Parts: sequence; C-alpha cells; structure tokens
Amino acid sequence: MPKQSTASKPAQPFVLPPVVTIDTVEEIAAVLRQIARQGFVLDVSQLQTITTPGLQLILALDKITKGTLTIIGDRSGILNRVFQDAGLEALSARLTQEETQP
Repeated sequence: MPKQSTASKPAQPFVLPPVVTIDTVEEIAAVLRQIARQGFVLDVSQLQTITTPGLQLILALDKITKGTLTIIGDRSGILNRVFQDAGLEALSARLTQEETQP
C-alpha cells in the first residue's frame, strides 16, 4: 500500500520504546531513518531508560529533521534530566516547547 502524504495532516508521533541504550539504539535508528522528516514528533511517554547513545540518536534526529523535531510525553521528566545532565537545557526547552503551550 503506498504511503499517503502527510502534508495536510499533523505528523503521527513515533513512540520511543521504554529502553534506549547501546543495545537497542541501532534497531531504533534503522526505523527512524525510514520515517524521519521535517515536523517529526517523538513520543517519549513510555521511556524509562535512556543512555548516551539514545541522547545521540535524538540529537541526530533533530539534525535530520532540520530542527523541526518535537518531543511529547515526557511526563516523568526523564528526558529533561538527561538533557540537563548533558548541558543541553536550551535544546530540551526548544524540542518540548510546543507541548507545554496551550
């Protein structure tokens, strides 16, 4: 079945799995390479563990999407803490900004 154009409808979020580590990041990256585009939405609501390779994956995804990546669902704040630990608070604020606005 051919893919439908998403130009007229909002991007369907990609739900990040609960664990993003050196053991899982390559498989996730392979999927994301196929579907990442401008306006991409990453849902981190199931995220429980993320290590440096996972953070690198998100940074690469932001680059691939030309800075249009949006992250939703960080209710536990785990991703925000990882960004803070890495000194990337400004990037975290930009990526999650749309979710916090009314």
